[in-house]
Order: sequence, then C-alpha cells, then structure tokens
Amino acid sequence: SWDARLGHCRIDTDKTQGFAGFPGKEPIRCRDVQLQLTGDFAVAVVTSLDHEPLKKSRRMLLSAIARGWNKGMKFNPLRNRITVRGTLPRVMQPVTGRIKLLRPGKGLAVHALDYSGRRLTAPNIIEESDGVVVELTGAPHYELIFAD
Repeated sequence: SWDARLGHCRIDTDKTQGFAGFPGKEPIRCRDVQLQLTGDFAVAVVTSLDHEPLKKSRRMLLSAIARGWNKGMKFNPLRNRITVRGTLPRVMQPVTGRIKLLRPGKGLAVHALDYSGRRLTAPNIIEESDGVVVELTGAPHYELIFAD
C-alpha cells in the first residue's frame, strides 16, 4: 500500500513483506514482520524461499538496500536528472536497523550475504517475547534458515 503523506510503500502478502521509502522513527509493521530501519531512505523485503507463508517458512531471503550510484555519477542541481552517468564500480548505501520476525526464533540461523550470495559474518539475533530480531549489519542480503 502506498502512503503519499509518509512517502513509503508497504508490501504485505503471505509470502513477501517489506517496505520501500522514507522509514521515519516508528517501526513499520506487516503481518509477520516488523521493520525498524535507520537512514533517510531504505528498501527492505523478506521473501519466502520455500513457497510457504512467512509465518511457517523455514527458508527466507531478506534484502535490504538504500540508494545506489555509479562512481563519478553527477546530477543537475535539483537532483532529478543524471548529467554524468559515471562508471563502475557501483556504490551502494547500506541499510542498518532491525527486522523482527513475529514468531518464535528457535532454531533460526542467519547469514549475511554479499552481492554475489557469498556468506559473510552472522548478524546478531535477539529473542524477544513477541518474536526474534535480526540486527542488520549493512549487508545487502540475509539468508534466514529455521532448523527442522
């Protein structure tokens, strides 16, 4: 759903939930996920990888990115047109914050992933009374796996 007043879009389906836009200070709540993102712009989406609804899914992918631009890219003074396209490498602004799965976190393993899908260090996981929190480290993707 698009909220022009707040400047964000909330995605809330059984198998994909997330947010794109200007996060503000209040958590963004979906059916099975709550997002608390830092920075002035972010996109964060949790998607089921096993075709189950998120509340039952054993494998999920969390993608969290913000702005991106090419090295040397330039804009006009209003920043609404690109004047110089720039070159590789692309620079990606990281997203930090917290994603809470509104379900018990028993057996959850989380792996931060780089842009190629290679595993990085594991982020912190915090069990809370109403769910399990994954602290975002700035990686673009996270693999969430619940043990059987």
